[in-house]
Amino acid sequence: MLWVMTQDKRILVNVKEVTVKGKTVEGIISRSFFVYWNRVLGEYDTHERALEVVE
Repeated sequence: MLWVMTQDKRILVNVKEVTVKGKTVEGIISRSFFVYWNRVLGEYDTHERALEVVE
């Protein structure tokens, strides 16, 4: 698990995974067989910028 601050610095989220979907960075909070719960951590101008932030 990893603590991550959202882009707007308003929420600290405990996530299991971080993914980049297009221009959006998402944190996976919980997962079961067919369902997962996530939260948008930030949205950026480009896919490349979203990847830079995650690295």
